Amino acid sequence: MSFLSNLKRLPAVALLFASLPVAAQATAPSQPSAPPAGAHGMPQAQAPKVHLKSGEAKQFASAVKKVQGIRQDYSSKIKSASGDKKIALERKGQQKMVAAVKSEGLSADRYNQILMAVRTDPTVAQRVKKYLH
Repeated sequence: MSFLSNLKRLPAVALLFASLPVAAQATAPSQPSAPPAGAHGMPQAQAPKVHLKSGEAKQFASAVKKVQGIRQDYSSKIKSASGDKKIALERKGQQKMVAAVKSEGLSADRYNQILMAVRTDPTVAQRVKKYLH
């Protein structure tokens, strides 16, 4: 399986440890419960178009590599922990992932926007892919 296909399955920073949302997203206004219906009554699930600024594809790729490393480091620790220790590990892992994203010059929100674009826009995915190897 290619790194890009793994990336498409990689959850957003806010979802890496599902029980702990990123603070910026936890305070965001709630989204409508269902997207608007399309012409045939089917929900429309189209993400907004993301335009990468100069250098963002490279920044994002570097952030993804760091986030994946942190996720791998913490996954087994979290699985084997319970109670307060598990919660503390989830928080620490979340904080490290957000810090890793910020160290690459991206906010958690921007990282999540680009991640969604990589998943839905082949052009964005190709721009990022060249920095993932």
